[in-house]
Amino acid sequence: MKDIVEIHEFFVQGSNTEKSHVLLHISEPSLGEDNKGYFFALCEIIDADDNIISQVQKMIDDVESNYYENDFVSAEKNPFETSIESINRRSHHILENNESTLNLLFGVIENNKIYFVSRGLIQAHLLYYKGNELHHINVNEEKKIPKDQIFSSLVEGEIRVNDFFVITTAQVDQYFAIDRVEKILAQKDIKASALHIQKTLEQVKSENSLSGILIHRPTEENKARLGKLPKIARPIQSSLPVAKSILSSTLSNIAKKLNPNTVNNGIFNPQAKPLLEDINSQRSTQKNIPRPIIFFANGISIVTIALIQLFRAIFQGLFNFFRFLFILISNRHGKRQKAIHSFQTALRDNIYKIKRLPTISKVLLIIAIVAFIAFTVSVVFIRHKEKVEALQQEYNRTIDLIRSEKDTADRSLLYADIGTALTALQHAQTLLESIKTHPNKNETQFEQLSTQIQADFKQLRKQSDVATTIKADIGAQFSEAKTEKIIRLDTELIAFSPNDSSYYFINLDTGLVVKKTHDTIPNLINASSPKEYDKIVFTTDAEHIAEYNKTTDSLSTKDIAFGASNVNIASLFVYNRKLYTLDTNNNQIYKHSQTQTGYDKGSPWIMDTGVDIKNVVSFAIDGELYALKNTGEILKFSAGKLQAFSVSGLDPALKNPSQIWAYNDVKNIYILDPETKRVIALDKNASLVKQYTSSEWKNPSSMVVDEPGKKIYILDSNKIFEFKL
Repeated sequence: MKDIVEIHEFFVQGSNTEKSHVLLHISEPSLGEDNKGYFFALCEIIDADDNIISQVQKMIDDVESNYYENDFVSAEKNPFETSIESINRRSHHILENNESTLNLLFGVIENNKIYFVSRGLIQAHLLYYKGNELHHINVNEEKKIPKDQIFSSLVEGEIRVNDFFVITTAQVDQYFAIDRVEKILAQKDIKASALHIQKTLEQVKSENSLSGILIHRPTEENKARLGKLPKIARPIQSSLPVAKSILSSTLSNIAKKLNPNTVNNGIFNPQAKPLLEDINSQRSTQKNIPRPIIFFANGISIVTIALIQLFRAIFQGLFNFFRFLFILISNRHGKRQKAIHSFQTALRDNIYKIKRLPTISKVLLIIAIVAFIAFTVSVVFIRHKEKVEALQQEYNRTIDLIRSEKDTADRSLLYADIGTALTALQHAQTLLESIKTHPNKNETQFEQLSTQIQADFKQLRKQSDVATTIKADIGAQFSEAKTEKIIRLDTELIAFSPNDSSYYFINLDTGLVVKKTHDTIPNLINASSPKEYDKIVFTTDAEHIAEYNKTTDSLSTKDIAFGASNVNIASLFVYNRKLYTLDTNNNQIYKHSQTQTGYDKGSPWIMDTGVDIKNVVSFAIDGELYALKNTGEILKFSAGKLQAFSVSGLDPALKNPSQIWAYNDVKNIYILDPETKRVIALDKNASLVKQYTSSEWKNPSSMVVDEPGKKIYILDSNKIFEFKL
């Protein structure tokens, strides 16, 4: 079965399983059954007994096994129809039970086809989008069925992409009309919809069991999110276990047999007696009541009355006390002294009255006070216990959700579905952060889950903590150095900065650092060298360049011209002896050819209009051109035309990258992201290859990649670090 189908169920057991018993069954094809579909059954048995429940369950099992184990008989009949015909022939004896009513719906969904048969009152609706709104059709109106058959004739139809098929027991319609289900599915995904319906129905406390199945054919976009999960052994049972429900009803039957006169649907129903006999019986019973019990009952009554009086007195006393405080503070109408006097008088009177109470009254008063305190403490304790239990349940639900998201990520990683795995892990991480300060947090459990999620992130991110060596420490030799960028020149690296009037030559073989000044050309901003490494082209301001010649060991200004005014050269790159300059003011890249005195007037290279390169910070060329924006977006151009290029599998996303590098003789594209202290390697299809980071890096500002030599050099705070690819 090539199509992915979302199927979610809801089930709420009723308080009276004899009156309404539900069997819910969903199965998925196993490996080797790709020509078969999903099998589902929803059965409600009214006035059920153990025998009829077992027979219906066996009928479900028979249809399922016949469907999955038998091949297609002909093009006109699929195995499901054959299975139903067999059931109609063999199982009509079930109908001989006149006390039970069967509401049944069996069906299968195969790609875009759905087949089902039904009996009785099972609701089935097809929901489809018309424009942006969901509409529905009732596809299972009650039909007349021959007396010797279980099911009606087979219903066959098509379920298109983004259609829903909703099946519910009849009683669900009282609480969730199809219009309401329609609105829920329009606002939530199918899993959240099923959960919402179940939680709402749980609050109803119906004596009928309430159940249903939601089926959805997802769009291509949603398929990518869902992924193709591994098949699981069928059947999937989402219903109340049959053995449990049979046991429940059996116990009820035993109770009836033991005492038929006292049980009638859970209501006490004594046998009728003559009225006189009943009155005499009550009198004789009253005469035979022992006196200690009568005394105890009278005591209970007295204590109850005393409690009521006490509560009343307490509330009245509290009211009078707060009124006294108000007058005492505000001195309203000058009554403060009068209120104090009244309070003192009342206090003396009450003390006097208590002293004059009989001993038994004092005892009862003390009992009433103790009972009130005990009642108050118990209420506070119960509330506190409920709060603690609610917090624990909330914590447990969050832990279950974290594990579920982690399991989804693990499955997706197994099938190389990077997008789904990344989304699941990010959600799991967010949930884990939400319980970081939870009062019921289990520290060991939290740390274990955190470690597992980080391990999965590391696998997903393809992150490598590299071992680095310091190739050269410029700052240790030249404390005044303010280097920010590096460029390669054959076997040397040149470190420079617009804020430093010197540049520093580092020998890659020996690590020796040589300082040279360039006072006549003070500002060296950006640089690029050809693959021959015989020269370096620098930008010295917004529209001028200089060139370092390796042969003459000299830095000199060079001519360059542009076809536009107010030029701002933000970056440059030398490719095939041609110089490419990026002008952010005019939103253009120019291609310059070399002349005797420098470079000619550049020709516009970008052919597409409306392309925004104003926040590009770096670009590289390997035949195609890759432009890196400070937002982390990468634009790809071919012959001046913008191409599709979307980075996949990268986490975390680029935050404020500063440099990109590629060439036609290397496999990958390399990006330096100083804020996250990492170097990212992408293949030229924009998929993540690896991420490199080191705890020794503090503020990486520039890089040089030597892919053939399997090395990368990083400039960080006047130090040159080297690590191996």
